[in-house]
Amino acid sequence: DILRIFERAFRRAQIKISYSEGFNPRPKISFAQPLALGIQSVAEFFDVEVKGRLTSEIIEQLNAFLPQGLKIVKAHPIFEKVASLSESIDLTEYEIIILEPVTSFASLDRKLRKLRRTNSIMMEKRVKGQVKQINARPFVEDIKRRGNRIIVRLRTIDRRSLRIDDFAHLIFDKNEAIKIIRRKQLIRIGN
Repeated sequence: DILRIFERAFRRAQIKISYSEGFNPRPKISFAQPLALGIQSVAEFFDVEVKGRLTSEIIEQLNAFLPQGLKIVKAHPIFEKVASLSESIDLTEYEIIILEPVTSFASLDRKLRKLRRTNSIMMEKRVKGQVKQINARPFVEDIKRRGNRIIVRLRTIDRRSLRIDDFAHLIFDKNEAIKIIRRKQLIRIGN
C-alpha cells in the first residue's frame, strides 16, 4: 500500500507528520486521485501535514527511504486553507501502450474517430457496489493515437472521473495486451 510506504519513509527520515484523532489514528496524507490496480503512474500528487518546520532537504530525506521506482521530485509548503487535491485536479492524461499488435491500426483509428465524434459514449461504471450506465463522453477531453500508443485525456467533473481501465475496455478487448500509465494530472487555472 502506497500510503504505508510514505508513512514509513517519513518515520525513517525522522520527519514528524500529523495523525487524525480518534480510536484508530491515521497519518494525514492524502493522494489526489486513486490509481486502479495495475495502472502505473509518473504523475502523482499528495498532501501531507508535517509537524514543525519544513526544510528544503525534505525531498532528499524522503527519497533516501523510498523504494526503487518511487521518487519525490517537488515539494511545496502550503500555509493557508486550500481545496483538496481531489477537488483541484481537472484533467488527467493517460498513455495506453499496445504491447501486441492489434488486428489493424486502421480499424483502431476508426474506433477512436468514432469515440471522438460521438455525443454519447455509454459504459458501465461501478458506483458504491452497483453497476450503472453512464455517458462517458463529457469526461473525454481528447483521445489520439501515436504509433502503438494512445493518449487519453480525461476530465474530472464535480470530483468524479472515469477509471481509465474501464474506459480502455471500450477500445480494446479484455484479452488484448496493453499497459496503462498515468502521465499527467493537471490543475486548470482560469481558462
